[in-house]
Amino acid sequence: MKFAPFSIRWWLQDRSTGQMVIAQRPNLILCLCLAGMMANFFFNDVALLLIIGKAFWLGFAADEFLRGVNPMRKVLGIAVAALTIFT
Repeated sequence: MKFAPFSIRWWLQDRSTGQMVIAQRPNLILCLCLAGMMANFFFNDVALLLIIGKAFWLGFAADEFLRGVNPMRKVLGIAVAALTIFT
């Protein structure tokens, strides 16, 4: 597909199958991220949980950036990494 950043199809199309991909089933890393958020909610004074939670989010971001099937997924990875690092 040619470079067309103003096209929704360009952002959402899976480059290998040609199908539109907006969301996929949650993966293990995303489940761990959500579990880390819950743990931080209930035990918000534990620094180790915060560090582990951030490590999970960075792992999720790296997975999306490296294995994302379309540009939107790759940008999602960059955005999650930036938010995790700077918050």
